[in-house]
Amino acid sequence: MTTDAPLSAPASSRTAKLLAFAYVAFIVAVIVVADSGRYRELFAFLDRIPFGDKVGHFCFMGTLAVVIHGAFPRLRARLLGPITTASALVATLVSLEELSQVLFPTRSPDWFDLAADLTGIGLATALSSRLFRSAAARP
Repeated sequence: MTTDAPLSAPASSRTAKLLAFAYVAFIVAVIVVADSGRYRELFAFLDRIPFGDKVGHFCFMGTLAVVIHGAFPRLRARLLGPITTASALVATLVSLEELSQVLFPTRSPDWFDLAADLTGIGLATALSSRLFRSAAARP
């Protein structure tokens, strides 16, 4: 039996949370690979793109912000101006991860990586806030 009815809120909420946890697991796996010194094996294609490493940081962390906003609506609350609880949480964790790279001989913290991360988070927060606000306004 098929239905054209949209997913119920609890079902779509569970799907969004599952997607968020899967994406977080992916990001953690990338960090573990990078910490082990095998980052270049996995992401060699980024070296062929101008500023590929920075583009990767921007896209990965921006996507992380979007999936967290989508999965946890309560974290969309504004803390200060356009900064949401979700974006502050993601930015804090990403900043701590970038700074923790001093603990690994195969890594080195890079302020430009952090800037790309935070820019991706900021832009993704602005876009996802508009997206989720307009989606909530639809009947």
